[in-house]
Amino acid sequence: MKVNLEKGVRFRVFAGYFTSQGEASRFSKEKQLRSCLVQKTPYSAQVGTYAHDEEELHRKIQSLKKLDCSPYTIVDRDGKCRLYVGAFITPAGAEEQRQELASRGVESRMVKR
Repeated sequence: MKVNLEKGVRFRVFAGYFTSQGEASRFSKEKQLRSCLVQKTPYSAQVGTYAHDEEELHRKIQSLKKLDCSPYTIVDRDGKCRLYVGAFITPAGAEEQRQELASRGVESRMVKR
């Protein structure tokens, strides 16, 4: 995902959802990801929540991919599947993502995961 930083444009790779910094660091080492910076990215644009409609979730994921987005899901403890785009360090980054999605006709909201 393209991220505009003060240092310039960077590309962020979202490799998964980890429960701790240590778990993410171990993953990075196991995969031999050189020059990898593990950071907490708690903010995102939440596109929707799906409890039982896997078909609708799949359709939404496909529509986001057609827009060159990289959607991902996280299943909560209550079994609900939450659909996100983006992973950001700051709320401002997630809000920018939300606005970009809105300009493309996709409703979402900025959330802290």
